[in-house]
Amino acid sequence: MGGRGSRQASRRLARHFRRQVMSSLSSLARVALSLGLPSGVLDRGP
Repeated sequence: MGGRGSRQASRRLARHFRRQVMSSLSSLARVALSLGLPSGVLDRGP
C-alpha cells in the first residue's frame, strides 16, 4: 500500500465531508430561520 495515495484519498474524502457538512449546516440554518428562530441560537458557541 502506498502511503502517498492513501493520504491523497483521505484528503479528498475530508474535502467531500466538509462540503457535505457545510451544505447541511446552511440548510439547517435556513430551516431554523423559516421557523422564526433567532440566528443567535445557532451560533451559541463556547
